[in-house]
Amino acid sequence: MGYKETFKKALDQVFALNGSPHSIALGFAFGFYVSTTPFWGIQTLIALLFAFLLRVSRASALAGVHFHILCFPLLPAFYALEYKIGHVLIDAWPGLWPMDFDATVLKHFDFHDLGPRTAFDLGFPILLGSILIGLPASLIVYRIVAKGAALFQAKRRRGRARQEPNKIDPR
Repeated sequence: MGYKETFKKALDQVFALNGSPHSIALGFAFGFYVSTTPFWGIQTLIALLFAFLLRVSRASALAGVHFHILCFPLLPAFYALEYKIGHVLIDAWPGLWPMDFDATVLKHFDFHDLGPRTAFDLGFPILLGSILIGLPASLIVYRIVAKGAALFQAKRRRGRARQEPNKIDPR
């Protein structure tokens, strides 16, 4: 099965979830947004918590947060773009980040030196960038999933209506 078939099958499974198209789409879009943030390792928990609090489809939120696995080859470029955007914002508004921002952290980055300061220097710009990239992308994803779920559910209802024989009232 190729990439295109895998992608289509994954979306069809999301469209087939129980719930309103709005609930499915909002859960998926929120999960997708969370996947763009730098909260690696707890993105799934964040998506589940907010899906529960917002009373939207938790299954679609999980699907949304893990959707980026299908887009894995693009992730480094995606996070780099978010980092660059966040860095531009920090430079544009000096009071936005209370600490001195150290952009050289990427030039000499070593995972053995990953401490709170390095995590903030990397994570905060990505968080800012995710707001500017992730939110609009999530709105687009919401529209696509809501439309797809509505079409899928309408098709399923038509199929069920055809399967049920005309019932004659015995009275």
